[in-house]
Amino acid sequence: MKRYLIALGLVFFALVANAQDAKDSKTEIKERIDQEKTSFFTEKISLTQAQSPKFWSLYNEYREQEKALRKLEMTLVRKGKVGGLSAEQYSDIVEGLLDIEEDRQELQEKFFENIAKFLTPEQMFRYYEATKEFQSKLLNRLKLPANPKVTRLKK
Repeated sequence: MKRYLIALGLVFFALVANAQDAKDSKTEIKERIDQEKTSFFTEKISLTQAQSPKFWSLYNEYREQEKALRKLEMTLVRKGKVGGLSAEQYSDIVEGLLDIEEDRQELQEKFFENIAKFLTPEQMFRYYEATKEFQSKLLNRLKLPANPKVTRLKK
């Protein structure tokens, strides 16, 4: 019995340590992506030293607000996935999702209005392109080959 408890304790501590390593790894990956994004956007948009602090301050605020909307959206989606809800409850969820989309659109418009105060129209267009390009590159890096024996060709 004593050996069983010791073994169980060791397994528990191993799982806790593994969970902490996974959390640390996730944080490291997020930090690396953020660093890559900062240099990628700065280069693609051709931000000047004067523009860069203003842009990143507004961008980070925009992303935090967008993150809050995504969190709210996921809460509604999880609520809808439970199943067995009434038509009225599903209707409320759909209405909430549509409201979030409107809020997201307003947030983006406000962000563009704010950066228009110090970026040129060309830089704003480059920001739009850079956003799509960075998302595409990130998704391509995350894709796993369908057949593990086949490696993906790099562009």
